[in-house]
Amino acid sequence: MNKSNEKNFNISYQDVFYNSNLIMLLIDTKNGDIIDANPSALNFYGYSKDEMYGLKIFDINNSNDEEIWNKMNLVIKHKENKFYFKHKLSNGELRDVEVNWGVTSWNNKNVLHTVVNDITESVKSIGNLEESKIKYEVLFNSSKDYVYLHLIDDNGFPGRFIEVNDIAKRNIGYTREEFLDMTPMDIFDSKGIMKNYSAIMETLLEGKTVTFESILITKSGSRIPVEINSKVFQLINQPIVLTAARDITRRKIMEKDREKLIEEKEYNKLRSEFFANISHELKTPLNMIFSTIQFIKVYLESGKGIIRLREGIKYLDKMLLNSYRLLRIVNNIIDITKIDGDFYTLDLVDHNIICLINNIVEEVSQSKQIKGRTLEMQCETKDISIAVDSYSFERIILNLISNSIKFTDKDGKIIIKVYEENDYICISVMDDGIGIDKDKLSCIFDPFRQVDRSLNRANEGSGMGLSISRALVELHGGEIKVESMINKGSTFTVKFPDRKNSLEDNSIIEEGNNRINRGNQVKIELSDIYY
Repeated sequence: MNKSNEKNFNISYQDVFYNSNLIMLLIDTKNGDIIDANPSALNFYGYSKDEMYGLKIFDINNSNDEEIWNKMNLVIKHKENKFYFKHKLSNGELRDVEVNWGVTSWNNKNVLHTVVNDITESVKSIGNLEESKIKYEVLFNSSKDYVYLHLIDDNGFPGRFIEVNDIAKRNIGYTREEFLDMTPMDIFDSKGIMKNYSAIMETLLEGKTVTFESILITKSGSRIPVEINSKVFQLINQPIVLTAARDITRRKIMEKDREKLIEEKEYNKLRSEFFANISHELKTPLNMIFSTIQFIKVYLESGKGIIRLREGIKYLDKMLLNSYRLLRIVNNIIDITKIDGDFYTLDLVDHNIICLINNIVEEVSQSKQIKGRTLEMQCETKDISIAVDSYSFERIILNLISNSIKFTDKDGKIIIKVYEENDYICISVMDDGIGIDKDKLSCIFDPFRQVDRSLNRANEGSGMGLSISRALVELHGGEIKVESMINKGSTFTVKFPDRKNSLEDNSIIEEGNNRINRGNQVKIELSDIYY
């Protein structure tokens, strides 16, 4: 600063600094020395000019030195300039003050221009709320809710607590003194509050009561669900927020119990529908077998059994088909019971799954149920070997093919595609059938679920097949998913981990000599498809 500017500064300094009724100090930013104080400051603190010049800011500020330095650095970095402290007078009295700091230059050094506002009476007025009968006997300590008062800071965020009731101190775990150094953001899940904070504050400042739910975090770390009711009122021209937070743990437990009850009712309803369908599924083949037996018996008793039996040979095929249907239902019930009870075990052996799938496709292609539909397999290699349980693997693939046949027209096309994807071997069964509603895709793998639940649906089925398939895939460490569009078709994809049990290629089973067992399994799986 040149002499001319310094002279002008001194004139301005004397006018503003020494003649102001505001309490003003100049503080050295390097060591905290008080290098000047106006008459209002000397009068307020009770020191002479010489005494004041021998003090540091730490001598009159009741906060610890580290906190004071931190606040000063915030001012120097232009991050904040207003703070609240307790300042000590020469007689030892502590006064609540609002300090406004600003950085300026004086005698070639950076100083903090300090304006001190005595707010002791305002704070006392707020503190006098402790003596209020309504506050203690009605609003605060007689309430079963956590009741507290807090300020709103200059940025519009929740400020420090100025009072809390006994039940809040007792259940949350902090003392009153600890609370008074905290804000609501210290005891609530701030992420949940901040998401809607603008709307909350807007409603509060309109004078309305705000109600919302949050999570209160105790001193021990426990999380308590609470319902918060807040309202703003003015106290000595300052907005104060009154809040009552009610513990709703019991309500949340009841809501969960209610949801669980609804789920159980839905599950029981599904089970009832399942058993109704099972009864239908069992009754239909039994009736067919019983009718066929009666038919044969009548012709045999008529004395013309040999001739009539040749004419009725087709009924024997129907009886066999319905026997397969019964066996399929019984097998499904046994398997789903084992899976639910964690009794189902896999015999994981290295298999060439291309051979397994080819054999299934060959058997299905020769079945009567395929009836005009095209079944095609697509694979870039003839050898993909992984560890699977062959029986369970064939059940999964057969079930997916069976579903595609059921819901694909007789001139439709079904494609089985095998490919590698990252660390998985993927098998997709794609059809151009009727497709599945989007709202039903999420539940078709659930036990006892059926897309078509009517008893007069186009094909038989108990609703267990896809649930069992998903369980078997997951037992292999894989996953199953479906994509579908109405009238466009569906694609079911299963993913098996690309892993083997043995490192030797000669240990891989090609599965070429199990045609009889596989043929029976195909007949059982496809037995619920009409042809």
